[in-house]
Amino acid sequence: MFPNLFVFFYRPSTCVFQDHNSGKTIGTAREINGLYYFDETPLGNTTMFDSKGTSRPLVSNKIMLWHKRLGHPSFSYLKHLFPKFSKEISSSPFHCDVCHLAKDHCVSFNSRGYSASKHFYLTHSDVWGPSKNNTLSGKKMVVTFTDDQTRVCWVYLMEKKS
Repeated sequence: MFPNLFVFFYRPSTCVFQDHNSGKTIGTAREINGLYYFDETPLGNTTMFDSKGTSRPLVSNKIMLWHKRLGHPSFSYLKHLFPKFSKEISSSPFHCDVCHLAKDHCVSFNSRGYSASKHFYLTHSDVWGPSKNNTLSGKKMVVTFTDDQTRVCWVYLMEKKS
């Protein structure tokens, strides 16, 4: 139903990550000085290095997977989480489209083209309610009036919208 949902179990000095749908353990982490460090082979319950200690091509894919699962932390931060794999993280050119788009800046809105030149020349109003709870005086609704030039706001309580 919901893809990529994870369950986190925190114990006094460890954390276990499980896939919500299958219940399969994805990885574990140990707490050291307030920071959780992933265990040696947390990435998808697979061995990340062969017997000679050389990295497989899947390592960069697994690191990108954990980058996404953990909410897109920086790759320098991933080095701290995966100290054993910091060499692989440093040498691979990672590119994350989501991170790139999240850092894009929007064009600023144009400055206001119109503002009132006198008090009460332009007034904004809004009606809110009914509220679930009455005020002490039995009112359930609120109307506000805001002067455009001074931004002074008046609030009035009402029993009925009419």
